[in-house]
Parts: sequence; C-alpha cells; structure tokens
Amino acid sequence: DYLEQDPLGRAEWGKFIAAFYEKELEADRLFDEMVERYQTAKALTSNLAERNSVFTNTAYEGTWYMPGGESYIAILLADAGADYTFKNIKGSGAQPLDFEVVLEGGKDADYWINVGAIVDLASLAAMDARYADFKAFQEAKVYTYSKRVNALGAVDYFESGAAAPDVILMDLIKAFYPDLLPEHEFFFYQALQ
Repeated sequence: DYLEQDPLGRAEWGKFIAAFYEKELEADRLFDEMVERYQTAKALTSNLAERNSVFTNTAYEGTWYMPGGESYIAILLADAGADYTFKNIKGSGAQPLDFEVVLEGGKDADYWINVGAIVDLASLAAMDARYADFKAFQEAKVYTYSKRVNALGAVDYFESGAAAPDVILMDLIKAFYPDLLPEHEFFFYQALQ
C-alpha cells in the first residue's frame, strides 16, 4: 500500500487483506463509507476563493527531502484545498533540496506540516535555528502528525492512517480552514505549541 500515491488507492488495500479473512463484504462497505466521507470533505474546499500555502517536512542531516507534486502528501494537500509550494517538483518521490532552496520556496508559506515527532516550536528551533525564519513558524502554524503515539513510540499516522485518509484529510482541512469543519477534532495532527 505504501507505493500507492492516491490516498484512496492506499486505503483500498484493506479490501485485499479482507479476502484472506472472508470479510470482503464488510471491507467493501467500510471502504465505500470512507470514500464518501473523503469526497464530502474534499468538496468543502473545491470553491475556495483563496488557498493557503503549505510546505512539508524538515531537513535530515543537512538535506531537506521534499515530496514530489504527484506524491501521496501532495494529493492530500490539494484535496485539502492547500497550495503546496513545491508542487512543481516532478514525480511522486522525494527530491533532496538544500536548506536555502526550501527557505526561498517556503519562507512565506502560511502553514508547515509533517515536522516529525516534535511537540513544540522550541524543540523545532533547537533542531535548527533557521527554522524560526519561516512565516509559518513565526505565526505558530506548524503541525505534526504525531498526536497519537503508542507506548513504544510508534506514530499511529503511519499505522492506521493508511486506512483512514478521510480522517487525515479532515485534520488537514481543520488546520488550514478551521471554519469549514468546526466540529472536527484533530485525530492524527496537532499544532506545535
């Protein structure tokens, strides 16, 4: 499933697994319900007059691996109504970029997501003081997918998230456009404090 770039395609692998347990009908029903929730959430952003800009990730050992414009996360961001600042990167893989390239392309972005298991802005700045140069950092619009972590430190986003792209999408919409989903409670994502 991790090779699937389409969030719904990734979730559909649950139907394959269900066949081994003779649960195809239940899997079909659950998948169809999830697709309906996903499409309903996606429709909320279809007529936005202005789209918030966003970039992702952090540097790793001096290199920033930025997802391509056809990647799983780029598709989720588009469906959430966001303008992914690095959407012009070709393909679905991650492109290694220098910090300066990301700073130039993302410094004025409205939001910054997927910063890893960081829980607060001070810890993020401690990783690299230059992170504080981003507008999203300065305005505290930085989100991590690490709200749900088990006792062993495993992040649930990477576990059950593949089967729940509707919940991930709603979390992203809630982050970028809170008025569109006022009743939604963050499940995978949380803002850094």
